[in-house]
Amino acid sequence: MSAERAALIEPLSCCLNGQEYLGVQPGDRALVFGAGPIGMMHASILKARGCEPVIITDVSDERLGYVREFGLGQPVNTAGGNAVQKVLDAAGGEKFDVAITATAVKATQADALKLVRKKARVSFFAGIPKDDPILGIDTNFIHYNEISVFGCFASNLQHYHQALEMVSRDDLPWDRFLTHRFKLDDIVKAYAVMEAGQGIKMVINCE
Repeated sequence: MSAERAALIEPLSCCLNGQEYLGVQPGDRALVFGAGPIGMMHASILKARGCEPVIITDVSDERLGYVREFGLGQPVNTAGGNAVQKVLDAAGGEKFDVAITATAVKATQADALKLVRKKARVSFFAGIPKDDPILGIDTNFIHYNEISVFGCFASNLQHYHQALEMVSRDDLPWDRFLTHRFKLDDIVKAYAVMEAGQGIKMVINCE
């Protein structure tokens, strides 16, 4: 495979590590917060494992357009607040078996807990700002509804092997995830594009 496609293996391996805790089953209703490269990878895995529906939220119409274009799930724009109701409306009022927060927006962690059903599994995959990490939650909701909440970080060699196998196949739009390419001399421009939340994954060609 190309070096560009191979660059997707490490982040995908982290997603596989995160989902290992969730025990995803075919037919699970799945929700992903964040339509960046990590959210897209999570959605790809969920779709490959038979989840239906897979709903992906973001505040960027551009990134949600990629979700629709790649057939990774049902996009929901949560800009302007009231994210929980917007997701429920898109989901026909039904909650989810699996939820993953793939964005550093702290509010999505609380929203995830509000949107899952009894015995659901929730992954706090993305870290949140270290100067404001405390989340006020109703732990009785977790207790009485038997919700499992997981944190995860990084991956191991087994996940790398799994990611390599997945990325080597063409059943998912891996190459299309690479929306921007820059030469090393343009690295400042690359960071500006990234900070603007444009595209999905970008690569820097050092040759």
